[in-house]
Amino acid sequence: MSKTVLKFSVDATCLPLGHLEAALRAIADAGADEVLFVVSDGGNAPLTGVGPALVAAAGGLGLARHVHLIAARPERHVDVFAAMKCERLSFQLEGCVHAHRVLGQIRAAGMSPGIAVSPCTPLTKLDYVLELADRVLLLGLEPGVTKGVARGSLLERVKVLEENIRYRELQTAIVLSGGLDTATMAKAARLGAKAVVVDGNTGGWAAGAGPGNALLALREAVAAAVKTV
Repeated sequence: MSKTVLKFSVDATCLPLGHLEAALRAIADAGADEVLFVVSDGGNAPLTGVGPALVAAAGGLGLARHVHLIAARPERHVDVFAAMKCERLSFQLEGCVHAHRVLGQIRAAGMSPGIAVSPCTPLTKLDYVLELADRVLLLGLEPGVTKGVARGSLLERVKVLEENIRYRELQTAIVLSGGLDTATMAKAARLGAKAVVVDGNTGGWAAGAGPGNALLALREAVAAAVKTV
């Protein structure tokens, strides 16, 4: 099993949006790799997350922006995020008919493409597009669900997907999101996950400590857990 050094993505919804610039600089100093924005059209998931205007406002503030787009026909929205020079765009596989075309469209627009998959979506649906994606966002909860514990099968999915990626000698990164705690993050790192998404429901996230301190504490807890799982 791998001893991956995890990267941390911080969901914008657990940041004080009224002080976004200071919050982004704080989590960047604490070792965040990116800030994640969940954008939903209300069709494939409940209308949750944030809007494109907030994504635009976070540009040039020190962190890469990663949009997780939960929408039917995601190809209709690629140009919106490309125009604001968003760095990374992942779309929900279940809302897309021609995933290979959308991945190519995202890359051609100058963004890093990724695919997000719901907990009950078979991983075999990724077989013919995996090499086109820079990342696969494995969800522990259904899209739009913000509270709960990740499905018990999540770690098994990490293991199966990592074996597929390694066998095919691909560079696709596995990212976990939704219902995570420090033990799950640590086990996922040992299995080959490259990054995790931190949100307000993440176990070990101390919101009252401020975003920078909360991320530092969480990273330390996960690093300690990796040594024991």
